Amino acid sequence: MAGIGSGSGIGISTVPALASAVSGIRAAQSGLDRTAARIARGGDVDPGKLPADIVEMKQATYAVRANVAVVKTADEIAQATLDLLA
Repeated sequence: MAGIGSGSGIGISTVPALASAVSGIRAAQSGLDRTAARIARGGDVDPGKLPADIVEMKQATYAVRANVAVVKTADEIAQATLDLLA
């Protein structure tokens, strides 16, 4: 039996939700890194902007959680498909 992505019809190219979720996780992590670095610098941070930075970090956290849920769901769908083909 062919493995995932090797002609079985199941792979990242046929599961765009998985590719989108991974991209979303990377984007959220990048945003989180930028915001955390800005806060960590401290000296050049506008104290009035700190609440907005904290909100950005929280939004990035929620984005990662949502995209991880998409990855889990895509995995469940792939597993169910494999179970049907087995």
